[in-house]
Amino acid sequence: MPSGMIVNKVINPEQPDNRQVAVPPLQIDRRLLDTEPSPFPSVPPGPTSETKPTVQESLPIDRHKPSSGETEMATLSTAGRSAEIVEHERRAAVILDGMYQFVGLLDPRGNILEINRSALEGAGVRIEEIRGTPFWTARWWQVSEELQEQIRSGIRRAAAGEFVRFEAEVYGEQSGLATIIVDFSLRPIRGESGEIEYLLPEARNITERKQAEDEVARQARELRLLNERLKELDRLKTQFFANVSHEFRTPLTLMLGPLEDALANADGVLPPGAARNLAVSHRNALRLLKLVNTMLDFSRIEAGRVQASYQPTDIAAFTAELASNFRSACEKAGLRLIVDCAPRLGTDPVYVDRDMWEKIVLNLISNAFKFTLKGEIEVRLDSVGPGARLTVRDTGVGIPSDELPRMFERFHRIEQSRGRTHEGTGIGLALVHELVKIHGGTVSVDSVAGEGSTFRVTVPFGTAHLDPGRIGKVAELASTGVMPSAFIEEALGWLPDEAIENRRARAVDSSMPIKGEPRVPDPAGREPLDNEPEGTGKARILWADDNADMRGYVARLLDDRFDVHAVPDGEVALASARAHPPDLVLSDVMMPKLDGFGLLRALRADAELREIPVILLSARAGEESRIEGIEVGADDYLVKPFSARELIARVETHVTTFRIRREAKAALQKANDALARSNADLRQFAYSASHDLQEPLRIVATYSELLRKEFAGQLRPNGDEYIGYVIDGALRMEQLLADLRAYNQVSSTGQEPTEDVDANRALEKALANLEVAIKESGASIRSTALPRVRIHNVHLEQLLQNLIGNSLRYRSSSPPQIGVGAEQRDKEWRFSVQDNGIGIDPQYKEQIFEIFKRLHSAAAYPGTGMGLAICQRIVERAGGRIWVESEVGRGSTFFFTIPGGD
Repeated sequence: MPSGMIVNKVINPEQPDNRQVAVPPLQIDRRLLDTEPSPFPSVPPGPTSETKPTVQESLPIDRHKPSSGETEMATLSTAGRSAEIVEHERRAAVILDGMYQFVGLLDPRGNILEINRSALEGAGVRIEEIRGTPFWTARWWQVSEELQEQIRSGIRRAAAGEFVRFEAEVYGEQSGLATIIVDFSLRPIRGESGEIEYLLPEARNITERKQAEDEVARQARELRLLNERLKELDRLKTQFFANVSHEFRTPLTLMLGPLEDALANADGVLPPGAARNLAVSHRNALRLLKLVNTMLDFSRIEAGRVQASYQPTDIAAFTAELASNFRSACEKAGLRLIVDCAPRLGTDPVYVDRDMWEKIVLNLISNAFKFTLKGEIEVRLDSVGPGARLTVRDTGVGIPSDELPRMFERFHRIEQSRGRTHEGTGIGLALVHELVKIHGGTVSVDSVAGEGSTFRVTVPFGTAHLDPGRIGKVAELASTGVMPSAFIEEALGWLPDEAIENRRARAVDSSMPIKGEPRVPDPAGREPLDNEPEGTGKARILWADDNADMRGYVARLLDDRFDVHAVPDGEVALASARAHPPDLVLSDVMMPKLDGFGLLRALRADAELREIPVILLSARAGEESRIEGIEVGADDYLVKPFSARELIARVETHVTTFRIRREAKAALQKANDALARSNADLRQFAYSASHDLQEPLRIVATYSELLRKEFAGQLRPNGDEYIGYVIDGALRMEQLLADLRAYNQVSSTGQEPTEDVDANRALEKALANLEVAIKESGASIRSTALPRVRIHNVHLEQLLQNLIGNSLRYRSSSPPQIGVGAEQRDKEWRFSVQDNGIGIDPQYKEQIFEIFKRLHSAAAYPGTGMGLAICQRIVERAGGRIWVESEVGRGSTFFFTIPGGD
């Protein structure tokens, strides 16, 4: 608390009616009062008491003519007292001085009679110096004039019989040089006649308590501000998901439409092999649409914009129809599907939003199918009390008891759970929970680990619990429902493809490739390895991935050159490697039972297998994931989506390297250097988006490219045009996802940089990446000497590349003139990127850093509207800020700061 501040907090007295206290805490010797006509003496005779000012001059208490015994305090000489009285006073003084807190005695006018020793020492005064002086003039109260006036006012009130109490900051430590906070009180003391004879001031040091209270208050304020910031971040996250979902739906429409037309043979018979490729693309595009719609559902729920349309529904028949869609999938998985939906649930109808109920049922059955490896799944609908109850029971892997309370939290996933696949976003059950709440119902789960789980959803009969305005009303927003086939196709993708496996086994036995599979050209122009000299044989590749479409796709890419053995998880892959050691292991990272990292560790721990090269494939974005893969012993790390040519080139490189290493130990160091260079190239790769969004997109893009190259002109007049739509949509989504990956990567906390980086080197790298654009625009770029700053090197490169690329893109008719500089100001470096481009209207100088914000059409200036948002995230993560100064037609100057320097 600052010195001089008065805490004027009035505290209720101990007695609720504020009456004066009759019994003083310090007992007065009444015999002394009886032997002398004047009140209890405290000022000894002598010149000191005669020369001291009294309170009578400034604080008149009684204006009637006083009697001779009331005019002034009588004095008693020590010689006139009895020995007993003197001893009594000595003991009282000892008790008073021994008190740790402040206590004293005043006359009714406020003159000081006695103060205990602890209080005197705290103020750095002696009793002889202040006895007989007005109490408010003492050192304790010299903090401020306001405090002195408060003490004077308190004395007036106490002299009138009132108990006074308040908190104040006073001089009380270090001999009156330091302040403390005290709980101060004035208590009137009455004599036998009932008149007030003394005032008893007391004070307790409450500095530590007040500091603790202030700290608690400060923390409460910080928590309140933090909570407000979290709410704002949550709102921005919701808006972000809504924007992303809407951006995805447009290119998805442009992909699904042409794909469905082509699959329907609208323009004639498809060429051989085309239908299969189109079906894979269509299946994964539907899966992508389902994920996008789920994100959009959540954004609407969080924004309070969800619009239900409650209709009277034969919920038993509807539920049975939805559940029956999973019968074929369950039969292929060896599971028993039991559907028991009563035809009648009572007299009152059940009102549900049919799209929402469909999502509830399909998500619960899909979840049961995913985690039930044997046994049965039961779907039952009955009535319980005043409502209908849906029960989905399975004999699956079950849920640990400590995980049950979190099952309906969004994005929550149980680690090391044994399911059919590791794929999933962790939002299916959370969406079920939200949709059930919208229907005024409840959802619960019971489970025993290793025995199975039972999910129960209850919705009331009738309409009393629903919003009357939404009953029978048609939804105004676009539907986010998907066909049940999207769930079924996804579930079938979790099953091993026995037909493909059997065909591949027969081909391996006969040393012949699988017929009818697409043959991808070698990017280097070399012949496949199966055309090597007689006796060498094909290199054996062990390929593990839990996604059936991805297994088939990669196997078809590699089958022409290698002997590929595809397996659905890490456990099967490890067993296969021990039975038949391969020349290379290609593995997905995220798989059930044993993931890619676990497989890699097991291989490295096996003396017979530790030399086998391993390439990890994953959608896990970020440099940290790539480094983690390399640290645990991977020879290479490929981020999805990847191109067919790149995959083939890397597999061939590692297979060749492994053969050379086995044949000649002398070539090992050279091969490792090549591998290190390859790994260095990998670190330049853009970060990948989530696992579930990347695989379908890459499959769509790759198969579309294959269709255009292999079947150009064979799809009737509109076929090439349809394929062009698909490719354009895929490319647009690929660019958008690339920017999203960068945006998410710089937004995550991650590891803070531990050393300074050279900004000049970062600028050189950024200019090298922009070399083509610089030459095409005829730009001239100049820079001053740049400092070393504390920031991730890749972030600084991307920051400079985005800003310079922005200047190149938004250039005027004149060749771009771009200047890069930095100057030190206070304890930070201020960088600038200046250009002579088209400029920016000042009214948009804040908005241009918003995600997806564009000031011009995509046709005029192509881009995703995320470049400057990424820059802002990078700068903020480094502890700086970014802004722009610009006028239309006069160019722009972007500034950003990075802490550093003395």
